[in-house]
Amino acid sequence: MDNLVYELDPKGDIFLILDNVSKDFPYNLRDITTVAGWPDGLSNPPAPTSDWNKTIKQEDDGSSGDAVDSAKTPKSPPQRRLQIRASSKHLTLACPQFQRTLQNGFQEGTELRATGCLKFPVRDWEAVPFLVLMLIIHHRTRLVPREVSLDRLVEIAQLVDYYECHEAVEPFSNSWLIHLKIRSLSPPHYIPSSDDEARKWISISWVFNEANAFQESSKYLESKSTSTISFSGLPVPSTIQGELHLISEVPYHLQYPSQLQMRSTVPGER
Repeated sequence: MDNLVYELDPKGDIFLILDNVSKDFPYNLRDITTVAGWPDGLSNPPAPTSDWNKTIKQEDDGSSGDAVDSAKTPKSPPQRRLQIRASSKHLTLACPQFQRTLQNGFQEGTELRATGCLKFPVRDWEAVPFLVLMLIIHHRTRLVPREVSLDRLVEIAQLVDYYECHEAVEPFSNSWLIHLKIRSLSPPHYIPSSDDEARKWISISWVFNEANAFQESSKYLESKSTSTISFSGLPVPSTIQGELHLISEVPYHLQYPSQLQMRSTVPGER
């Protein structure tokens, strides 16, 4: 397996490990911004499937197909592993989720204190948004993109929601939201153009506490959706999903405009 190591802190005590990352990631972190497609065009390759372990029948030999031609047996596709050398201090200060995981009494925290170093396999996240988040947390801000696509921001929002690092990301999320017109500095406010875009707006505006965008995207779904509204894979609380589902079942002319209101609770303070 091909291994990449990106040092965000040369004295870092945690190696965050992501498997199966894109072959387009450069060997040197400082070259990341020169890669074509950064930050929106780099995605994890599809995970290997069981097809790679299947045997190939012999061809044109008249056999029953039970024999195996070893020369034609496919090999597993090459994978790349990314190890991000990070600082537990930075992670725990910025992310309550990491703070809980690395505290005394948990296996990871116990190992870190016993050995002074920890290899930490992270969840099956896309590598680019996770790297962007780690760059922000470790103050490597020159490498952080000032603009991202809507789909990439959805992925970043999911990470921010999971690791609870809203405050750390805020200086960059502000510019991302303005660029995508999710945040408008003055009227008129931009309106989503499709159900898919509106669902993504709701998830992003919930995480980053964007009340106007939340209202506009909710109203759009209330008026346009004719079936169950699904937020599969998006960081939208079940209570919000439930209310939107109920609203979508009521004829629009019987609804009060914008029945769904963003809660006063700020996601970062829940």
